[in-house]
Amino acid sequence: IDLQTRRVCGAEALVRWTHPQRGAMSPADFIPLAEQTGLIRPLTRHVLAVVVRQIADWRDQTQPVWPLAVNVSARDFDEAGFVDAIFQLLDRHGVEPELLRLELTESTLMDDAERVREQLLRLAERGIALSIDDFGTGYSSLSYVANLPIRSLKIDRSFVVQMMSSPRVHSVVAATISLAQALGLRVIAEGVDQPVQAEELCRLGCHELQGFLFSPAIPAANFPAWARRFDERLHDRG
Repeated sequence: IDLQTRRVCGAEALVRWTHPQRGAMSPADFIPLAEQTGLIRPLTRHVLAVVVRQIADWRDQTQPVWPLAVNVSARDFDEAGFVDAIFQLLDRHGVEPELLRLELTESTLMDDAERVREQLLRLAERGIALSIDDFGTGYSSLSYVANLPIRSLKIDRSFVVQMMSSPRVHSVVAATISLAQALGLRVIAEGVDQPVQAEELCRLGCHELQGFLFSPAIPAANFPAWARRFDERLHDRG
């Protein structure tokens, strides 16, 4: 949710595994295994294909179109042709690069930084927005933030959950927002589930909020109707 307009400004694509016996499984149950085995690469390719096709479907149905964010890992950048495959997907479906956002963890930036930087520059030159996910939970140098073509920082949920009860954590959040503002970056806070958190993040100058306060994860097919209802409620309030 954009805090200036109070309207829906995008969404993050989340993957779930519908297991025949265990039902819907959280990424925490299978993403680490996918990372260890290398299966994360075909999984990322699959998610990217689904996301780009979803954006194209919304456009073809004359629906409003929202930017969608996809998480990518360091292992994805190990694969030759990864960036070219993204460009080919966008071209095949006629989707504007600005509608695709890629979220990278700090560990991704630390792994062979110069090689990753070259690929990130290619993505940014094409117009794809890049964001550092879970910012503050890793150990990367701030030079990555200053020297890479990053458009936004995502404040990790662990900070948002504790910020109203811990003055130290609140200071970290406030400093992160100030840092991003000084660098001309947008700040997105994830894991927002209480109105008091949203109000304080707004006061501190955060740009976007994401979390259960607005909606739990929902199927892509339900998203346009949900976003329309959310924006209409705002309009009705004047």
